[in-house]
Amino acid sequence: MDNMVTPKVNPIKSNKQSVGAWSLITSHVINDGLTDMLNPILSTMADYLSFSISMVSGLTTSMNATNVLFKIPSGILLSVMQKDRLLLTLGLLVQVLGFLVLSFLHSYWAMILAMAFVGIGWSIYHPASYSLIALFFDKSKRTFLNSLSNISGSLGPVIYVSSIGILTTLYGWRIALQTICIISILVTLLIHLALPGKVQLPSRASAKSRIKVTTMIKQILKNKAILLVCLMGAFRGLAHRGITVFLPLFLGATLGLAPEKIGFIYSSMVIAGIFGQMAVGYFGDRIGITKVLLGVLIVAGVSAGFISSGNTITIMIPLILLLGFCNYSVRPIMWTFTMSHSNEESMSMSLSIMDFANQLLSTFSPLIGGLIADLMGLKITILFYSVTYFLAALVSFFMYQIGGREVK
Repeated sequence: MDNMVTPKVNPIKSNKQSVGAWSLITSHVINDGLTDMLNPILSTMADYLSFSISMVSGLTTSMNATNVLFKIPSGILLSVMQKDRLLLTLGLLVQVLGFLVLSFLHSYWAMILAMAFVGIGWSIYHPASYSLIALFFDKSKRTFLNSLSNISGSLGPVIYVSSIGILTTLYGWRIALQTICIISILVTLLIHLALPGKVQLPSRASAKSRIKVTTMIKQILKNKAILLVCLMGAFRGLAHRGITVFLPLFLGATLGLAPEKIGFIYSSMVIAGIFGQMAVGYFGDRIGITKVLLGVLIVAGVSAGFISSGNTITIMIPLILLLGFCNYSVRPIMWTFTMSHSNEESMSMSLSIMDFANQLLSTFSPLIGGLIADLMGLKITILFYSVTYFLAALVSFFMYQIGGREVK
């Protein structure tokens, strides 16, 4: 790894490569929008289908569970096949088709199965997308470029959540889902056509130099820095998924807001996260990403704690915006930290394992939060996720001590 020479790749090397790179970044709009778009209409679905809070949160649990289950197999598949473009498109289409099927269903268990299908597509998409980003772009601005892709992804929830909130109010949640899915299929096909068929860049290891999958996993499991970011990601994933699912439910139950208003507040939180990612991209490359990470996790925990005790929209909106600023800014740091501590051959596998850890506890987050909400109320549920942010912050401190000092 010390003798490895990393070639610099100019993203504007050719027009075709430039269009492909920006199309790749744009694909995050669809992926992140799809995985978040149910959140503002869960309460509407619960009322329409006579489901309890724990039952509707079980839908997102199903999606997260299959995402985690197939995360490492998807990374192995990518490492073996080296078909980034094909797997990226397949991952998006599988998600869209899962939601499209969901819009026609009435049976709870059939809906669980459809959401499991969405989770499989989610697990396929991520390692392929970040593997292509690592190939397209120079490493000198790694944090900034990962922030750029995540900013693009953050636009997804803004667009999808706002759209589904308005369409649900006008036409109902089923027609809203169907409309968004049809548009998403068309855009996904355009992205596929824009991506280069073959990415012939020197950073891609040749077939002869690829190391065995078992060797990759052994190397990663011995890497303390990767293990720490996985542990931090597990706590962060638990808190992040819980906030995205139960904050809209909390706003509906506590303030009695309509779906379009919840969607607007949720979108505002995500927009605040875009500014948070810009800040992380700027300061992370200058003062060190682990220092920034520790600060945003502490502020996120404090914000969530105050939100749990709020009862007026005037007080809660500034806190929600601050929480969004911090909550969505963590993700580019995780990807950058992992890339910085991985070699080229095992990068796809390292990213898959890190993402697996990030999704591991988040898989059960809706289920855990739903049970807490049914037993003790939504305020205690939000407070629970506040404590989880502080646990992630504690691990981030050790990331700096053991594996993060050199990452700037």
